[in-house]
Amino acid sequence: MILPENYIIEKADQKEVKISFTLKDTLFYLNGHFRSQPLLPGVVQLGLAIHFAKELFCINTVNNMPQAKFTQPIVPEDKVLLTLKLNKEKNNFTFEYFVLNIDKVASSGKVKIND
Repeated sequence: MILPENYIIEKADQKEVKISFTLKDTLFYLNGHFRSQPLLPGVVQLGLAIHFAKELFCINTVNNMPQAKFTQPIVPEDKVLLTLKLNKEKNNFTFEYFVLNIDKVASSGKVKIND
């Protein structure tokens, strides 16, 4: 997975992590998605959330379709805060992408993990 440039990880505790970054227009995943207004694809948002959760919580995910809701596009130069919360009792983690410069949630959802 190609990660955003210069991301910062803030680990609140063993169950919550925040990752902040500015979406640069040079990120590979923006190429051709879309020409008139590049945006971060939803599948990449899911991929980044899963990547960071696996790495920072030391978990494995279940191969099923995550629940996700996309409400606001993430475009180049947006300042993004990705929050991950682990819930071992429910065997999942939740994610939320918040765009700081417009003060809106861009997407959120949950992903099942292995016991």
